[in-house]
Amino acid sequence: MSMFAFVKGRAALLTPILFSFILTLTQPFERLYGAENDLLDQIIKLDEQRREQMKTCRFEFNRSFRIGAKNMYEMKGNSWEQENGKTLSLYHEVVYPKGFQPGDPVNERISVHYFDGERFFSFRAPTDKYPAPDRLDSKDFYLTGEYFANLSRRSKKRAFERGRFPLPVLPIPGYDYDVPLRDFFKHNSPTKITERTLESGDRVVHCELAGDFPNTGDYMNYKNWELAVDFNLSKGGALIGYEGTIYLQPKLPTVHMSCVVLNLEQYGKGIWLQQEFETRAYELYEQNKGEEFVYHTAVTSVSLNEKLPTPVDSFDFPAGSVVYESLDDRTGKTIYHIWGKSKPEKTFEDEQALLKELGLAE
Repeated sequence: MSMFAFVKGRAALLTPILFSFILTLTQPFERLYGAENDLLDQIIKLDEQRREQMKTCRFEFNRSFRIGAKNMYEMKGNSWEQENGKTLSLYHEVVYPKGFQPGDPVNERISVHYFDGERFFSFRAPTDKYPAPDRLDSKDFYLTGEYFANLSRRSKKRAFERGRFPLPVLPIPGYDYDVPLRDFFKHNSPTKITERTLESGDRVVHCELAGDFPNTGDYMNYKNWELAVDFNLSKGGALIGYEGTIYLQPKLPTVHMSCVVLNLEQYGKGIWLQQEFETRAYELYEQNKGEEFVYHTAVTSVSLNEKLPTPVDSFDFPAGSVVYESLDDRTGKTIYHIWGKSKPEKTFEDEQALLKELGLAE
């Protein structure tokens, strides 16, 4: 994810292929010369200025989701905030029941993510049961599956999406969250940079890039990618659109994605942000285009470098939550906690031990 989470019965392949991008590309950085290098340096400098003014920020936004020509879902009242390197986000999500077919009813839930620099907390609850009670019954928590709690810790291999940054990001594995452009271009040199002037007089920088996926077991289905992205140099270097394609191994679909920014707003000195934008994705099966997934986002409120009403300094699972903690990305080793007040109350090395505690196993 990067910033999408498409779930659909027959499109199970779409989610891991499109949005499970936790990867760092290792292409050498080649310095560009002349006008192209100047343009790239300006884009990078403007990106760094934007980040300087967004160390403390809060976004409120609405989002709609459409599959194909119909099946429109509204997800209103989302938020994302950052302070002192910590982030907290709350998303309204649509969940497709098992065996879902277009037109079937869907479930709605609240998804909360908190990142404190070293740990990533994820908590999900049905919309009508959020906020959750201060104390939940652990056995019911486990059996009903209505709630879900997960804890991850930073590792050399694991990158965090930091709670799904609400503005457009580059849809390239390893960079499909809010990565500084200096880091992105360091590992992914543009193959072509051009400049054009819009009718409004705005200067737009167009970058074309391409890359291969390293031959690792984690990404054995991936082959290579290409991306064309536009930045508005006259409006703070803001990203205003992209088109990208990810090519997979033979007999697997090609994935195409795009973004169009419909409106830019100025929120700080020289800081222009995407107030309204649309992202799209679809698969190509032997050149036959599958149904298109469309997300429309409208930012309703922005606060930059202002004191937040509630500091982003902590997050806690409800007591009684059964928390899954992944210890090893390679082996999938997991331990289980019954949560207490701000920390585990009991910890179990395997699920069988947890089941015994819950009275569900001998």
